[in-house]
Amino acid sequence: MVEYALLISSVAIAAIAGLSMMGGALSDVFDEINCSLGAGKACDCETHEVITQGPSYACIGGVFSFTTLTSCDDKTSLTMVLDVGASNITKVLSYNESTGVFETTFADTDGLCATLEDGTSIGGHLLSDHKESEIVNTLPFTLRKGGKGEPDPESDPESTPEPTAEPTAEPTAEPTAEPTAEPTAEPTAEPTEEPGGGGTVYTFRMNAGYAVQTTMDGKTWEPGAGFSASKGVQTFDIEVVEPATDNSVYTKATYAKNGKDLDWKKTDIPADTYTLKLYFIEDDASSPSKFHIEVQGVRRVENYRPLDAGLKVGSVVTIENVVVAGDGVLAIKLDQVANWAGIAGIEIIKGGLGPGNRNPVIGGLPDQSVDEGATLTINITATDPDDDPVTISLLPDPLHDFMTFNAATGQLTVSPAIGDVGMYTITVEARDDQGGLASKTFSIEVISTNHAPVIDAIAPVEVEEKATTAVIVRATDADSDTLTLTITEPATLPAFMSFTAAGGDGVLSLSPQTGDKGTYSITVQASDGRGGITTQTFEVEVTGIRRVTSGLLVLYEFDDISGGIVRDTSGTSPLDLTIADPSKVTQLAGGISVNGAYIASSGAALKIIDPIISSHEFTVEMWVKPANTSQRGPARMFTISAGTERWNRNIMLGQDKTSYVTRVRLNSQTKDSAVNEKSISGAAAALQHVVLTYTTSGQATLYINNVAVSTWSFTADFSQWNRSFKLILANEATNNRAWAGEIYLAAAYNRALSAAEVAKNYSAGANPAP
Repeated sequence: MVEYALLISSVAIAAIAGLSMMGGALSDVFDEINCSLGAGKACDCETHEVITQGPSYACIGGVFSFTTLTSCDDKTSLTMVLDVGASNITKVLSYNESTGVFETTFADTDGLCATLEDGTSIGGHLLSDHKESEIVNTLPFTLRKGGKGEPDPESDPESTPEPTAEPTAEPTAEPTAEPTAEPTAEPTAEPTEEPGGGGTVYTFRMNAGYAVQTTMDGKTWEPGAGFSASKGVQTFDIEVVEPATDNSVYTKATYAKNGKDLDWKKTDIPADTYTLKLYFIEDDASSPSKFHIEVQGVRRVENYRPLDAGLKVGSVVTIENVVVAGDGVLAIKLDQVANWAGIAGIEIIKGGLGPGNRNPVIGGLPDQSVDEGATLTINITATDPDDDPVTISLLPDPLHDFMTFNAATGQLTVSPAIGDVGMYTITVEARDDQGGLASKTFSIEVISTNHAPVIDAIAPVEVEEKATTAVIVRATDADSDTLTLTITEPATLPAFMSFTAAGGDGVLSLSPQTGDKGTYSITVQASDGRGGITTQTFEVEVTGIRRVTSGLLVLYEFDDISGGIVRDTSGTSPLDLTIADPSKVTQLAGGISVNGAYIASSGAALKIIDPIISSHEFTVEMWVKPANTSQRGPARMFTISAGTERWNRNIMLGQDKTSYVTRVRLNSQTKDSAVNEKSISGAAAALQHVVLTYTTSGQATLYINNVAVSTWSFTADFSQWNRSFKLILANEATNNRAWAGEIYLAAAYNRALSAAEVAKNYSAGANPAP
């Protein structure tokens, strides 16, 4: 959207008591005043008609808007005629009661806006039709780029309008009495240069009427019709003519009177240093007015009396070095202290009034970035073309808490802490001692360098049913942020899992029970509270209870006896057994049934004998189900021997009716007295877990179904064991002590299992799945 508008300001003025005018002209003047005040007098504006406002135009979204007003206000009918090419654009204007101007709006199908924007002016005129007096005035004007229009010289009130019929009355003659000051001709609307190089200022002219005060500080002020001799608030227009140079000056006309203060603000002033001139009109020398003048929130003038300046009608207050910052706001406030006075205008002049002062120049300041936790140093420089001393300051003031500025060196240090991430705008202002000001704005981006937490690697976890273990979870953060650990997957942990955490340390406790076997995927998350999140996924495998393997010498699980072989599944060099007569052995699910079978190693069972001789302790373990409780001999279940004699063996576990019998060689290889023999009640025709242990400390124990049913002491060791004996199951080496029943597991260790290990193997079952 492109919008142009002419700056039109108005000022309200109270009448000057004791207006001095001479002769009959004074009566004419007051007739004119009474006409304006609506006192019943017929107004003769037709012969004095001039354009008093605008014309101005605006281009918005392809629509052309036009506003204007003449000195006859709404007492006429206006038609706009624009000279465009070979044709004219004619529009009847409507009077807007609320705004007090004539206006029209229409679609810009003729490209008026484009023509003006290109810098080409458009001429035209207003036809002011006074129907009752049959007078039509032609008021020429010219539209130029920027929304401005100005009456052509022909529309000056000294020019004679061209009526369409003879006027009903002669035009009003000029007053014969001299006013208090000589009237000044209408300004040509050319910009004037302020002395001293302070920048181009606007000129003013008040259109219509006669002169009361014509000159004030070198400017022409001409109050128009409606300036009353009695106290009151009257208005007249001020046309502001923009200079051809850049917009270095702004003007505003307003008023103040008893109880009504001036509070004015403009919001689009370029940041710079300005000089203000405030023009006053006083009404009464006997009770002079008094003001406080405040600029940019600072009291600049106390108890100012316009008449004290020596001018009855007008005086000027000049305020230098008014700084407008980057927000572009200029605020002026006048507090009325006593009586009445009007302020006729404000001039805002770029720069100071000193001769030829030029503003400082700030060095290049590109946008910058810095990581949080790092330090950025920016050198800010400014020079002055007049070699004036320059002071540099920064906005906002105070700076952000992680920024420091050394005005002496011009160094800005930026040291953002963790968490100061964001975009920051800094405005640099450079001032010289002559009131010159330069400003430049740049941005500093603080970039997040937050480091996500790191979780220590978690290996896959394996835990057996009915076992207990804990998984340690540990996370660290390079930024020393406070961490929060959570389990995000699964959303709800299984009943046998629990997780506790404090900061970056956590513990996942596992206590699986029977039936919890399976693989579980666990995802742990570490968050630093600042967007840094890390996850790690690991697996927990719950297995069936695993048997003890430490010290295991042989293991027979009887899952496969094909080929008449009972295979050693201990995982080390196997000591396989051969079934002498496969017809005596039946394969069961996870076991075998024997009746008169002979199952033996092909040679000496050195895999068992030698490690036990070295360790001086052993364990023999079996899962068995005796066929009955009547077999005797004792019937051999597990033996390393060469015959039926007590001494002709290293070790034997057998059944004698309702008892389990153990025989272990301790010393001599030829005497029965060297054999440690025990018979312990508890054998039954049911599946039983039978374990025999001998320790180096001289203690032997027999367990039945995880119960230590008998414990006894012994002396000596196993150094006298015979290294030529075979391992035989379900019979004796002489094949005359057969045992009948079911065997599901047989094992030997070179150490004595603890009670806990016996319990573990018992929990593992007769033949657990891998």
